Order: sequence, then C-alpha cells, then structure tokens
Amino acid sequence: MKKLILLISLLLAGSKITTEPIKPNMETVRDIIKTCIKDEATIKRYENVINLYSSNYGIDPLILAKRIRTESRFNPFARGDYDGTNYQSYGPLQIKTKYFAHLLYQVDGGELGKYLKAREKSGLPINHARYMARIGYGVECGCIIISNYLAKYQGCYIRAIAAYGYGMNHEIFKKINQDPGYALNTNNKSAFFIRESLY
Repeated sequence: MKKLILLISLLLAGSKITTEPIKPNMETVRDIIKTCIKDEATIKRYENVINLYSSNYGIDPLILAKRIRTESRFNPFARGDYDGTNYQSYGPLQIKTKYFAHLLYQVDGGELGKYLKAREKSGLPINHARYMARIGYGVECGCIIISNYLAKYQGCYIRAIAAYGYGMNHEIFKKINQDPGYALNTNNKSAFFIRESLY
C-alpha cells in the first residue's frame, strides 16, 4: 500500500517530483548494510563512510546506501561491465575506468589523481581494482558523480540515480528523464534497478 501511495503521489506531482529524498520506511543506513554484510567492523566502516560522504556531498544517506547495495552488495572488490577483455567498472559504486583518474584527482588532495594521470599519460597500466577496493575512495568517487547529477536535475533523485545507473544516452534513462514516474511503475521491469535504490 505504501508503494502504491508513493507511486500515485509522484505521478500526480509531475515534473516537480523527488526534489526530496524518498523514504517510505524506517530503515537506517546500518539496516541496509546488514542485509549484505555480517562482519561488525566492515558494517561500521561502511556506515561511517556513507554518513561522511553523504553529508559532504549533499546526498541522502539511505539512497546512497541502497545504491551501493544495488551496485555491489557492499563488495569493495566487485567488478562489472566486462567487455570481453577487461572489466570496466570497479568497487562499491562500480566506477567506470574511463572516469577513474579524473575522479581521484578530486579526492585525497588530488595527489593520487595526479599520480594516476601521469601513469595514463605515460601509457603505464593502472590497477583500478586496487584503488576502488578502498571503500573511502570507491564511495567518494561515486558521490561526486551522484551529486553532479543531482545538481544537473535540480535535486530529482529519480533522474540522478537513473543517469548514474544507465548513463544519459541509454534509452531507459531517456524515458525516465521525460517521465520520472516511468521508473516507479512496477510494470517496467527494466527500471527495477532504479526503484531498489529509492525505496
């Protein structure tokens, strides 16, 4: 019933929807992490990192935690987007390698990014998995992207998460961008990826 009410209210709100975070339940960040992780030290580590960077980048911490769960099940060693030769995404928020050095240039005082850009320029290999497996780096890099999308889409979490998950050139994102209610319609199975990050 709560999901039906949420869907109806969002559809009625039209283009103004989701400038506020979607929180139809009483879950905490810790509750979300514990659905995947049992080790108390790891739970605490993720909890601290999520609370820190969600605050720093103006992201709802519950949505950030659910995004990590969707992307990697809180596995810092997760890899994805295999192209037949290499994996293209790494870490808790599955950062794509093509954005890797640029994002790390914005964290840690820029020193790591400078080092990696120098390696790229010299044609030297970069161990993407090694850096993205560091929970702090992996989460902060994802937060940079999400916060940029939130700014671009005037605080609309549905559009921001869809852009993060699919990319702005994907047909599903284009449908969601035109009508955010599309993502919340449970008949659209392709958008489940977005819904599970929102409620």
